[in-house]
Amino acid sequence: MQEKKIAFIFPAFVSDYREDPTEGLPGFSDYLHSFLQKASQAEDPRLIRFHYINHNFLDQELMTQYISYILNCALSEYFHHRKIIPQYCAGYSMGIYSALYHAGSISFEEGLVMIREAYRAIEKITKGNQYGMGIVIGLGRGDLEEMIRKNFTSVEITNQNSIYSFVISGNYTEIAGLLEMVRNEGALHTRELKVTVPYHSSYIAEAAADFGKAISGIPIRMPSAYPWDLQSPTSSGIISLITQEILDTPGALRKEVTQNIHTPLNWFKTQLRLQELGVTVFLECGPDSGLIKNARFIEGKFEFLSPAQALK
Repeated sequence: MQEKKIAFIFPAFVSDYREDPTEGLPGFSDYLHSFLQKASQAEDPRLIRFHYINHNFLDQELMTQYISYILNCALSEYFHHRKIIPQYCAGYSMGIYSALYHAGSISFEEGLVMIREAYRAIEKITKGNQYGMGIVIGLGRGDLEEMIRKNFTSVEITNQNSIYSFVISGNYTEIAGLLEMVRNEGALHTRELKVTVPYHSSYIAEAAADFGKAISGIPIRMPSAYPWDLQSPTSSGIISLITQEILDTPGALRKEVTQNIHTPLNWFKTQLRLQELGVTVFLECGPDSGLIKNARFIEGKFEFLSPAQALK
């Protein structure tokens, strides 16, 4: 597979573990245990107890965010040691922290700090309010925007996964109302996400400012090599989900990670941009297959692989 141009894509924080993250990956459990151990020492000793069934922490939002990041980073290192080296990487939503770690721009522990500080800043702003997010599949962007404009005042489109697939964020009651309305209008599928935060929306812009201040002391380095193997000859360019540009300076990366909290993303355009750069293989480095499923609605000569499929 290595003769093909590869992009590692890191998913957002998951709300469920649909599959055993170690299944089909010989030796991966050792990598996962190592990262869990480091995280438990750096952030929370309970993390070492993680098990995708018995101790999955799905009722604790911050812990789930830690676990998703840990799994992403462990997979990144696992593939590197098997000489599956990507030319580019991208972090879907809060997967940006995993992309930064993968490219050597932050340490694993610094990523944990970023997750914690983002959570605290957002919790401070959203406490006492009811927010939510949802997915709409089967309507065009213009139709969805018009429906929001005419009927809702506290809903925003915050990500586009394909021509007819969107993520919405905003007031919980209005999110529920919009999902019902689009179903009645013939949407193919809708789903309410298990989150209490309107990620990538203007409602948490103030949190982004606080987050930026909180991480101002964390050095963000040039994406140049893997943090565990500084002799690696291959770097991995990070692609912005906001502008689709290659983020190749510490300043650009810091701006991206801060704006990522409250700025709408476009995963659809990002995938097209990676195809323009010659990527033909997208490897989802995470515990679920959500990004693979999104790819069903994208045209092009490429393949999306799960971690287990990458070894075949």
